[in-house]
Amino acid sequence: MLWLAIAYLFGRPSAARFQVESAATAFALVALLFGWIRSRKDISQFPESNHPPATTIVLWWMMALVLYSRALSTGFLSDDYVLIDRASRWSVGAVTSELFRPVPLALWAVMLHAGAGAVTLHLLNVMVHGTNAFLSTRVVQRLLAGQLLPALVGGLLLTFPLGTEAVVWCSGVFDVLATALVLGCVLASRGYDLAPTIGRRCGFFALGLAALLSKETAAVVGVLVLLDAWLRRSRNRALIVDAGMLVVAAAVFGAIRVAASDLIRRPLTKYALQRFLFGEFGSLAVPWHGDVIRSAPWLPVAGVLMLTGLMLRFALTRGGISRTRVVLSALMWVVAAGAPLATFFFVAPDLQGSRYLYLPSVGWAILLVAMAGQQSAENESRVAAFLALGAVVALIVTGSVGVRLHQQPWQHAAAVRNEIEAAAKQDVRMASCPIVQFADLPDSVEGAYVFRNGAAEAFGRDVGLNARVGRGGGPCAFEWDPARHAFVRGR
Repeated sequence: MLWLAIAYLFGRPSAARFQVESAATAFALVALLFGWIRSRKDISQFPESNHPPATTIVLWWMMALVLYSRALSTGFLSDDYVLIDRASRWSVGAVTSELFRPVPLALWAVMLHAGAGAVTLHLLNVMVHGTNAFLSTRVVQRLLAGQLLPALVGGLLLTFPLGTEAVVWCSGVFDVLATALVLGCVLASRGYDLAPTIGRRCGFFALGLAALLSKETAAVVGVLVLLDAWLRRSRNRALIVDAGMLVVAAAVFGAIRVAASDLIRRPLTKYALQRFLFGEFGSLAVPWHGDVIRSAPWLPVAGVLMLTGLMLRFALTRGGISRTRVVLSALMWVVAAGAPLATFFFVAPDLQGSRYLYLPSVGWAILLVAMAGQQSAENESRVAAFLALGAVVALIVTGSVGVRLHQQPWQHAAAVRNEIEAAAKQDVRMASCPIVQFADLPDSVEGAYVFRNGAAEAFGRDVGLNARVGRGGGPCAFEWDPARHAFVRGR
């Protein structure tokens, strides 16, 4: 598996993608089965542990801000313009038949009417991302012993290279906010073990429904709550009933969504399921932009080596059954969190669509740390345990590098947007046009969206032109010529 993976990442023609996927799947299944068989019995309940003070969230915010400082100057791109226009008019209902996300749009509407601009909306994404890192440490606080392992989970989520699309792009607020609400709902569900009061149950439903109304992929929130209850061996009847109600509500919402969308209504064939699983785990294992893989293949290769080492340690070290359950639960989290996208899941080599893996990346971070921090029943050397934790720290360090590298396409996209808008402002021919027809505007730059959507709203907001998008003729039809860096008359 390693031989094929390294050859593929270095661009060797002898290694095909399907060969890597098959070898990696076989290796992972054997490692998991072997680790499960060798697991020893231990305590039936996870021990209580002290939570770090809530003020530590400020530290996570600061780290997120340092890591994503470049995002604040990116401005609006593509879908941002459409959504900003709707939010500014308090139009928070269905944007399309497939997109009904009133909670983030209502939040944007409040912020916009309070005077917020692009920097503030970018800051919102970054702060919610830091909040998600903090909440992930709380989720695993009772599942992974000590304070170090939960902090590593938060660090992996904070620095995960695939998170850039969701965090840097303003429209990624749907993903980061939905994930925050899902994590909050999971944490709220644990209050049922103390006493399922009316207040706790109302808070639980409010978080669950708000998550569902932030993005459709949060429909799995009830499933994730039940998965957490299974992991903690909680048999609280009220929790099972309430989580089941969330599952039913999500199923009804999903059925309506399927009926309204031909894209989602595609049949879930064996091939589609295979591509979903391979694509999801493959992207999580190698979370790198195609340009980075070509220019610095040692980064993904190092990640594959560390991931393989962690899986080998899990398989060959006889640990407790409780930690094995954490590993299996993390795997199920990854699959369940991506399941709503199974029929049309795709992450491009330039990382378009990587925002769909934001919620699954929480389970991925838990998986890696659970394998690294597994308690051993044997006389394992301290060096081996230190190396396992060191591998996670190394992934955090390389992930930080990846986050900075993956922000560059968005900066380039912002520069292209500025160039095109400046050219339109300086073009005197457009000033006398009642409606300006634009064509050949760039869709994206290195995977970062520019004018895939929202071009008409962008020119209206930033340039003051009444614009339409589409090819046409006449004196008011213009096409963008990237070679000349200027607009030319439509042909």
